[in-house]
Amino acid sequence: MLTRCNKERRITPRQKAFAEAYCSNGFNAAAAARSVGYSSKVARQVGHRLVRERPVHEFIQQALSERGLTRERVLDELAAVAYANLGTLEPLISGRMTLAEAQTAGLPVTAIKRFQAKRRRTADGVEFDDIVLELHPKTESLDKLAKVLGLYDDRPNVNVFSVEEFWGDLAILQRCIETGEDPPEDVLRRIEKG
Repeated sequence: MLTRCNKERRITPRQKAFAEAYCSNGFNAAAAARSVGYSSKVARQVGHRLVRERPVHEFIQQALSERGLTRERVLDELAAVAYANLGTLEPLISGRMTLAEAQTAGLPVTAIKRFQAKRRRTADGVEFDDIVLELHPKTESLDKLAKVLGLYDDRPNVNVFSVEEFWGDLAILQRCIETGEDPPEDVLRRIEKG
């Protein structure tokens, strides 16, 4: 929740520097606070407070939007990583399709961290494709994106819902996005509470 402040209040140069550092350092509020001169002793608390101040929050949201990082896009990318399954990548794995062809065909290539295909030959002359495919870690992606989306804050919180609940809520949200329906109130409340 944003802290209360006058709507007319403008962002200060220090707040702007903090917000720019926050957006460029992977959304680490404490590191951003240290980068604009706050001591290590108070950086975590100050960073936590600053991201919730209206002028800073609005600047961050505008910067993210200008970079194409909207909630809708994040959910789409998150869903691509979270729901990628090797079965849908079979044409790529079998060597029948290049990475570029797979992307053009709409396969979930966003989830691929590393792809390597080499033509090899055994000692007796049989040729085969040696393919290495590594997907992005789902839990790492979920954790980082959940933090960006504000699903939980920097502090340890026993009330943060479990990974299973998060996945379930994410599936519900994705379905709602696809169908154009409004998400259920209980899902929205859980996400807001984090």
